[in-house]
Amino acid sequence: MRLDSVLRNDGAFKRRFQLAFTLIELVAVMILIGILSAGFIGRFADENSRKLQTSRDDILAALQFAQQKAMDQTESVSVLTSGNTINVLVAGNPASFGSVTYPLILEVAVSSASFSFNRLGETTSSAITLTSGSDTAVVNVSAAGYAR
Repeated sequence: MRLDSVLRNDGAFKRRFQLAFTLIELVAVMILIGILSAGFIGRFADENSRKLQTSRDDILAALQFAQQKAMDQTESVSVLTSGNTINVLVAGNPASFGSVTYPLILEVAVSSASFSFNRLGETTSSAITLTSGSDTAVVNVSAAGYAR
């Protein structure tokens, strides 16, 4: 009889605790929820920073494209920024590169600047200021034509 009661109690013990989660399972789920929420919050938290970074990358790409174009051709190549646009002109006409056609409309406000590149890829040194809300970013262009 005693063996029978032990088996019966053991079965009841297993059934009673199979209805709940273990502490390890609960902690694992909480960690996963924390990781996922941090990723999603980081993605949607600061829209102005994303706009500034995207527009800054577009300006750097346009300046590098204009510099390469100037060293490759005999026509004049210039870059103009104002308002929220950037324009690359080759011999006075808007340029295009692959699927990108200038002028580009940017998501942020850009200070007015004008750069003319010579055959060596050189231009006047200046800075372009980008503004989105209260955030700003600056693109510095050296006389050698390097932008950062």
